Formats: sequence, C-alpha cells, structure tokens
Amino acid sequence: MNAAGIKLLFGIWRYDVSAERLAANLPLFNMLNLRYILGDPATRPPPIPEIKNIASLDLNVYESEHVWPRAFFTDRLFPYEREDEMIKLLKGGDGLPFAAIARDELNAEPSLNKFLSSLTSSSLRQTVAATDYAFTNNRTSFNVKAPGP
Repeated sequence: MNAAGIKLLFGIWRYDVSAERLAANLPLFNMLNLRYILGDPATRPPPIPEIKNIASLDLNVYESEHVWPRAFFTDRLFPYEREDEMIKLLKGGDGLPFAAIARDELNAEPSLNKFLSSLTSSSLRQTVAATDYAFTNNRTSFNVKAPGP
C-alpha cells in the first residue's frame, strides 16, 4: 500500500483513497480482491469504466467487475526488484491475474527461473481461477485444474 502511495489515516487501520486516485489504484485493489468500494455521496469519483455504482444510500457503493480470484493457476512468473516495480507491473499489465516474485527470492528457488516472463513477452500466459471454495474459521480449501506445470 505504501509503494502505491496509499496512506493510512491517522496512522491506524483506515486507508485514504481519494476519488481522483481511485482509477490509478484500481489494479492494486483488483489484485487484493477488493470487489466493493464505499464512497461519500457528496464526493463522486470521475467516471471509471471498470467500476459501476450499484447503490447510493448513506454511502455510495461501487463494484469492480475485474477483481482477481482469491486463488488461481498461472504458468508465468514476473520478476521485480522493489515493491514500486511490482506496482508498475500491476498498473502496466493487462488486468489479468499474474504471479510475481522478488528477484532476491529467486536465489532460494532457482527451479522457478524456467517460468520467468515479462509483461511484454509475446507468449500468452494461462490463468485459471480456482473453484469450489470452502471457508472455515481456520482453513480455506479450493480446487485448481492446472493445464500445465
């Protein structure tokens, strides 16, 4: 959140996202699986095609239709050096889920190098969302039908 420039209000749990910055930060929120966004009815964000206003009550309720699944399979791995580069991957990508890893973590798991790619790569990555989620207090389970390694 810090790398994306989203600041905590009063140094506690609540993040401040201005209506003007919502579009720029939407890829990050989609990655975090943040489907619903609440807003002050007196402050409307500029029109953003990726979200729709689903209710205007005491708060405006917006819904993003491009949130990432909680779990997914992908056959490509995108490296980054610093957190701000990860944010650039999100904002410069195609909006589809992807896996990313810090370059220094690759040293601990060199077998992952064969999956490295770049967002400008001509080869398309496969992404398959998980299904059959089951949530309990201390456990989450799901199924993924992976078409490859």
